[in-house]
Amino acid sequence: MRKIILNELNKGCEKNVINSEDQIVDYDLALYDTQTPSLIGLNKEFLASGRLDNLGSSIPALYSMINASKDELLAEQTSINIIALFDNEEIGSMTYQGADSNFFLMHLKRIFSQSLNITKTPYSEDLYLRFMAKSYVISADLAHAYNPNYSEKFQSQHQNKVQQGVVLKINCNGRYSTESENAAVFKELGKLCNVPIQEFIVRQDSPCGTTIGPITSAKIGIKSVDVGIAQFAMHSIREQLGIVDLYYYKTIFEEFFKSYEKVKGNILRE
Repeated sequence: MRKIILNELNKGCEKNVINSEDQIVDYDLALYDTQTPSLIGLNKEFLASGRLDNLGSSIPALYSMINASKDELLAEQTSINIIALFDNEEIGSMTYQGADSNFFLMHLKRIFSQSLNITKTPYSEDLYLRFMAKSYVISADLAHAYNPNYSEKFQSQHQNKVQQGVVLKINCNGRYSTESENAAVFKELGKLCNVPIQEFIVRQDSPCGTTIGPITSAKIGIKSVDVGIAQFAMHSIREQLGIVDLYYYKTIFEEFFKSYEKVKGNILRE
């Protein structure tokens, strides 16, 4: 029955025209700001746009993978570079395509299995688990920038600021996935590509949001670190961040794809 309905819908949409309400099978309604992004500031040093959280991570990640794929040293690696862009993070991630489902886990196994076919290596669950233990996830989500109008919300030594580098997120209650050895790998990547790292710890008497980092790390059994770049007005219809931070973001992601195997060295336990 559904196949028939979809076929009828396709017939009516051949010229991108819906001729009657009867041809609409179902719909989702999403409201969004239609104003185009703008460069603002005296020197056009800021980007103002809707949905920077989390397009501000997704787009640099995509460009970093494209750039890293051109590096000749990539052919010598045994790793598989992956970007995973999830829906529904803001509502808890417990959906079919969210991070708190088996979607990513199942597809990682399929990708790993297909990679073994190239070398004619038989798949085994133990082999898969050993490769997961060697793997590393950067959970990238934007961070609330320090606002001097609300200085009481920040610890004095953890005021992540716009245009001053990538933010490394830490939380003792596990709301972020960052731990010391995982953080050490990320800091070494920053040193290699001259990207400054800011460390952020939320005040312990304040509620703390979370990311998909802890979900992914716990569900798959993979080491993870939570990072971001500082932005103003998170979740508002018009958010703002620094252009330099976007460059830092892309640069360290690219370094991760190119240099992770070299950097992890003796830092990570397998």
